[in-house]
Amino acid sequence: MPRLISLVLCLLLALPAHAEQYVLRRTIPGQDDLSAHVGMVLAANPGATVTREGEGMTDLAERSKIYQGDTIKTDGSGSLVIGFIDGTNLAIDPNSTITIDFHNSGSRGLWSILEGIYAFVSGAIAKSGEDAMVINTPVGTIGVRGTAVIIDLFHTLPSGMQVILLPDPDGHVGRVSVTNETGSREIDTAYDSIIVTSVGAMPGTQPISPDDIRARYGEVKYLLENAIGSDTNLSPDPTLEDTEGRSILPPSLDQDPDIEVVRGFGPLKLVPNSIVPVLMTYSSGGSHGYCVTDSAAQPPASDNCWSMYPGHARSGQYFWFKATTITSPGATRQIEALLGIQTVSWQLGTRDYVPNTLSFTSSEGVAGTSIMSNTQTLEGFTGALTISIDDPFAFDGYSEIFAETVLRVLRAGNDNNTWEETPAQASTTVQPGDRIQLRAMPLDGPVAAARQIMVKLMAGDIPATSATWTVQLAP
Repeated sequence: MPRLISLVLCLLLALPAHAEQYVLRRTIPGQDDLSAHVGMVLAANPGATVTREGEGMTDLAERSKIYQGDTIKTDGSGSLVIGFIDGTNLAIDPNSTITIDFHNSGSRGLWSILEGIYAFVSGAIAKSGEDAMVINTPVGTIGVRGTAVIIDLFHTLPSGMQVILLPDPDGHVGRVSVTNETGSREIDTAYDSIIVTSVGAMPGTQPISPDDIRARYGEVKYLLENAIGSDTNLSPDPTLEDTEGRSILPPSLDQDPDIEVVRGFGPLKLVPNSIVPVLMTYSSGGSHGYCVTDSAAQPPASDNCWSMYPGHARSGQYFWFKATTITSPGATRQIEALLGIQTVSWQLGTRDYVPNTLSFTSSEGVAGTSIMSNTQTLEGFTGALTISIDDPFAFDGYSEIFAETVLRVLRAGNDNNTWEETPAQASTTVQPGDRIQLRAMPLDGPVAAARQIMVKLMAGDIPATSATWTVQLAP
């Protein structure tokens, strides 16, 4: 089974780095506007070709587009996996020939098979109606109603066909039928099959054991079980919404002083009830990983969901990056992951440490009297930051003035309106939603100058943001 085992590895580990969106560009009579580009090759072994009107025969490879009217053929060593725009996934074994007559994003699919072995998991089309997904063969017409199927045409039965109904991984079993001029047969039981012994023969039924399926069709069954994980649909074209763009977590004591930063995307908008394979593909140094959650709440950096290994994300879930940041000035880190055949990238740099813009309004006051700055609410980050104030007049005998410089924090959720106070040159931690305020005196003495107090927010040893409060004597 090396051919499709390697094909599975291609699907999970070497999906194309970039994928175009499907563009509406052709009108089919009697149908909605839709693209002739209906799918993409997710993985292929040499020996798979396509014959297309006006172009002749060309080789198929990963990322090759599939169009309506394409005839796909594999030789004795060729095989491939195609992802369609409705979430249908089709594996084609060697010595097979199929034409994609029509396929759209959710209402109708029509294929024609001349010979070969195929395994597929249906997408949105087969769930949309009784006759939405139809496959023509020389010995009968196959109707698929939302399920996983293996089709063996002219291989096990040299002059006939066997269509095997498989259970979905969640236990659900759909329906499949075969109809020809002599009659029709439908099955809805897992590991049952419809057999047509020859052209013009009445379709019959015959159970088949999982062991027989593995022995006879182990390669395509392996593909199904490993390519789609624990779900039935594998959408090739996910879209995402951007959630909270910048988040900060403090470094753990047992880790490098680099700061762990988490960015979230989501939710995933896919074919309903579908999933996509996820793979972290690249990161320029440092620890990194991804996490998929059901909630929009950011997972802790220590959560066991973080992984670098191939996984899956379901429709409606949220996707998260995690990485440590390089401490070198001006350095950036490029991180990428694959969701289905779509690349999601994130460039992590110093701007990711800016939770919000602090802005202190210059203040004037009377000598010897404390004055207050404007109050600000901290937003735009997750976790905790260290905050401190730096008063340049803390030296050269101005200890009394220095002692009057105070950082005031009102914690989020503090119903008693109790402000905590931290003196200059000391620090405290702050959380999102905390309110901050400064208190100081205008200068009155031998130095006739405005007093400029620096406020610094730090993520470990790396500056997150800073601002200056200017204090002057009233005229």
